[in-house]
Amino acid sequence: GYLPTAELAERTLVMPDEVHRSHKEWGVLTRAMARVLGAGLLPGKGLTYVALTGTPSSAALDSFGTKLSDGITAPFHTYHLGAAVREGRVLDPRVEYFEVRSILASGDRGSLSSMDAGRLQRLVSCASAHLRERVACILEHFGPAREGLIYIAQGMVVCNSRAEVVQATRCARQIARDRPDLGINPGLILGAFSSGLPIDGERVDESQLNGNALKSAADAKRAHLLFVAHKFETGYDNPSLTYMYVLRSLSGPLATQVLLRHCGKRVGKPRPVTLDFASQNGQALRAMDMFFGDVIYRAGEVVPKPGPSGDVARRPQGQPEEGRPANNAFASRRAVEQLLLGRIRLERLEMQRPMSTPPRVAASLPGAPHELSVCKAPRPRELAEVGPPRALALSDPCTDVLLLKILNSPLNDGERMALQRLVAKAERGHAGMLKALSKHGAAFAMQQVICVGNEGDREQAMSAIFKLQDVDTHAKALAELSQSIKVAGQDMNPSVCRDELVKATGIIQVKPDLARVAAHLGMGGIALNSLTRFSSMQLSFMDFGSSSFDTPFFRGNDSGFYTAAWNAMTALGEHDLEAQKALQAKEDLQTVSSITEFGDARLTLALNRLQTSAATPNCSVMFLKMLEHRDTKEVMLHAFEVGDDDDVQKAAAVLKSLGQVSAK
Repeated sequence: GYLPTAELAERTLVMPDEVHRSHKEWGVLTRAMARVLGAGLLPGKGLTYVALTGTPSSAALDSFGTKLSDGITAPFHTYHLGAAVREGRVLDPRVEYFEVRSILASGDRGSLSSMDAGRLQRLVSCASAHLRERVACILEHFGPAREGLIYIAQGMVVCNSRAEVVQATRCARQIARDRPDLGINPGLILGAFSSGLPIDGERVDESQLNGNALKSAADAKRAHLLFVAHKFETGYDNPSLTYMYVLRSLSGPLATQVLLRHCGKRVGKPRPVTLDFASQNGQALRAMDMFFGDVIYRAGEVVPKPGPSGDVARRPQGQPEEGRPANNAFASRRAVEQLLLGRIRLERLEMQRPMSTPPRVAASLPGAPHELSVCKAPRPRELAEVGPPRALALSDPCTDVLLLKILNSPLNDGERMALQRLVAKAERGHAGMLKALSKHGAAFAMQQVICVGNEGDREQAMSAIFKLQDVDTHAKALAELSQSIKVAGQDMNPSVCRDELVKATGIIQVKPDLARVAAHLGMGGIALNSLTRFSSMQLSFMDFGSSSFDTPFFRGNDSGFYTAAWNAMTALGEHDLEAQKALQAKEDLQTVSSITEFGDARLTLALNRLQTSAATPNCSVMFLKMLEHRDTKEVMLHAFEVGDDDDVQKAAAVLKSLGQVSAK
C-alpha cells in the first residue's frame, strides 16, 4: 500500500534540472507532481529539493536557496562557470566574442542622439529587411574559418522567429550555390523549428525545408550550418559546434545558456567564436558575466505604483488612449517600426570587439558575489489561467518621434498618423507628457517635418512646437524663428520688418541647423520681397519720431534695411536657391559696374550668369524686381560700352527680362 503522506514526503528527494519558475510552489510542474503523489507533497512540507541550474534566477534562489542572515538567500553549493572555465572543463565564450554593427547610410543618420542611434541600430540589427546581407556575412566568415581544422566544425545561427529560420536557410543555400569558393555544401545547411507555419501562402515544416524532420540532437548534428529559433538553442550538446551567429537580441540567463552551446571541448578545437548581430556595447557579455561567479539574492518585493484612486495606474494592453483610433493600420508599434525600417538604408556590416568586454583574464577568477534584483512575490493559484490574446502594443511617443527624425522625403500615411499622435499629445498640454516629448527630441522631429512636409504638415508641426517651447529650448528657438519670419512678411512697418529679419538672422547664427527650417518657412522670399516692398520715403522715415525733426532728411536707414535683408539671405546659405541666386546676381552686378577696360573676361562670366538667372522659366517675379531695383538697367548700359558683341547680346537679354516684369 501507499505510505502516509508525511512519511512519503520524508523519504522523497526531488532533483529538478534547469530549475525555473515552473518548479516553484505554485508552478506547473510542482502542481502536477502534487496531483500524482498527493496534495501534501509541496515545497516546504517535508520534501527534500535539490535544484540544479547554471544560471540561477532570483525566483529560483528565493524558492530553493539557503536562507542566510540579513535577508540574503544563496545556493547551498556552487560550482559556477568561472570555476569550470578556470579548471578547463569548458571553453570561455567571451574570449572570441565580436559584435557586428549595421552601419547606416550617412544621409539616414542625420543629427540623431546617441540614444536614438542605438535604438535604430538595434532595430536594424534584428530586421528581416536586411536579412540577406547578414546571412552573406555569416557564410563569408564561416566558410574560410572552417579551413585547416582536423574535424568538421558546425555553426549555429540563432534567428528571431521560425519564419526567419525558413527565409535565412533558403537564402544561405542560394548564396552557397552562387559562391562555391566558400566551400559550404548547400545540402548541409538546415533549419530547425517546431511545428509548421504559413510562408507565402504555403505551409512549411522541417521536413519540407530539409527533406526530413530534425527530431533529435543526432539529426541536428548532420548540419554544417544550423539555423534555429527556440529549438536546439539550449540543451544542445555537440562538441563540434564551434561558431555561433546571433541574429536575435539575447539578455538575462538565456544569453548565457545560448552562448555556451559551442563551448564544449574536443581535440583540435580552437576558441569558440561568436558573431553577435543584435547586441550592442557588450550587452550579452554583461548578462553572461554575472554567472562566472557566486550569485546571491536579497529578499524583497516589487509592488506596482498605485494611481490616484489607489488602483494600479495601468491602461489595459491594446486599449487605445482617448481620442485615438482603436483599429488603425499604423497605430501599433510594430507598424511604426516597419515604417522606420523602410526609411533607412544599410551601408555595410562592420565587425568589432565591444568596448565593454569584461577583462579576459580576471573574468574567470573568483570575486565578490553578484546580487540579483528583487522579484515579484508569487501569486498562489490552484488552476492555470489562460487570458485573452494580447493585442498589438500601441505605438509609443519615442518610436513616433524617431520615425519623424529620420524623414528625408514627403510624409506617407503612416508617418502622418505618427505626426498626428504626437501633436495630439502635445496639445493636451500635460506637463509630464511635454517633458517626455522634449526628452525624446520631439522638437527635432517637428523640425524635420517642417523641412520635408507639405503646408498642412508644417502647420501641425508648428502647433506642437508652440506647445513645447516652455519646456524645450530648441522648440523655443524654432517658435521664435517662425514668429519673426511671419511678422517680417506681414507687417507693413519697415522698421518692424527690419528688426524681425535681424532677429531671425541672429537665431540662425546661433543655431546654424535652423537655416534649413527658415528656408522652408519662406524667409528667403520674404527678405527678397522686402528689397522692393517699401519706398525710399518709407525707409528714410521708418524710425521717425517727435525728437527727430532736426534729423537730416536721409539718415541712411534704407542702407541699414537693405543690409538686414541681404544678411538674412546670406544666413540661409545653400538651403534657399532663390536667395543664393539673388546674392550671386548682386555680386555680378557689382562686378560689371566695376569693369572699365574692354574685353575683360570677368564681364563675360558675370553677364552669362545674369542672363541665365533672369531667363530661367521658373524665375520669380521677386527676383526680377530685385534686379530692377538694383539699377540693373544702368549697369547693362555700362556693359554696352565696355563689352564685345557677345556681351552686348547678353546684356540685352537681361534688359528684355526686366522689360517683362516692368510690363507686369
